[in-house]
Amino acid sequence: MRRIFFTGFALGLLLLAPLFPLWSDDRSLPACSPKNAAVLGAGGGLTALEGGYPSLLGNPGAFASSTASFTALSINPWVYGSPPGALSPLLNSQDYREYLRWASPEGAGFGGSLGIGYVGKGLALGFINSTDFIQKGKSFPNGTSGYLVSDFSLVGGLAFTPLTYGPLSLSLGADLRPTVRFFTPLSAPTVVDYLSQHNSSVL
Repeated sequence: MRRIFFTGFALGLLLLAPLFPLWSDDRSLPACSPKNAAVLGAGGGLTALEGGYPSLLGNPGAFASSTASFTALSINPWVYGSPPGALSPLLNSQDYREYLRWASPEGAGFGGSLGIGYVGKGLALGFINSTDFIQKGKSFPNGTSGYLVSDFSLVGGLAFTPLTYGPLSLSLGADLRPTVRFFTPLSAPTVVDYLSQHNSSVL
């Protein structure tokens, strides 16, 4: 029964895909992709992900795995910049201010993703949220600007293995991921106000 439900849901996404552009808005936005230990360990490559929840991030061929797995909750935080520097507010707010002054010209920030998913035996269904906060500028804090972007994606996919020869096999898969994105540009006053509310000594 569960397999019939997942199959019907995935096919429904495929049939509704042509209608999604009717509600879209053309806009140039920064890329925002989910990350986790498996992706970072592969150097950012997604096609090397063998199966399970990580394959929802970009390897639909892995949905054809003979074993199925269910991930109840995956949580992955990250930082942009030097990790020791980004953790410095735990030690000293003065160090954090100096870190932001140093990192702002190249960009600094943080983000995270969470998700849930079922993958395997030719089916995949999942939900992924990914959020990024980035601030950048020549002088901190009044010369900085940035953005806050958050994606909410529903992933549905199908896959099968048409060819197997000894230890080698060929798996083909496809997925759809209708996504709702919230994008907020942040001016220097907004960044200053945000930081002052969370830690006034940083400024």
